[in-house]
Amino acid sequence: MSGPVRVLVLQWAHSGRAHELAEVEDVLSQLAVTHGATLVRERGATFRASSAELPPDEVHILEFPDEASVDAYVDDPLRAPWAVRLGDVLARTLVIRLDPWDA
Repeated sequence: MSGPVRVLVLQWAHSGRAHELAEVEDVLSQLAVTHGATLVRERGATFRASSAELPPDEVHILEFPDEASVDAYVDDPLRAPWAVRLGDVLARTLVIRLDPWDA
């Protein structure tokens, strides 16, 4: 049996589109919750970037109960139109799987 899956998501919107990114992420975050995800940390997280790099517009840490929950979220047909819109708004995204930690 697999354990929890934790991901760190960093997202940079195209110039002037951070508000749209926030709207899409609000919907997608709630959809992730319906698949068992917990939002460990969202928006407002402190993130230090090098002086040459702008900090991300969105920072999220999500924890899913297991790999099957992640797959169910990714494959959810309700996610598809939002994923397309997300693709239009995003300039860059970085998703990092985190090692488990003790709560």
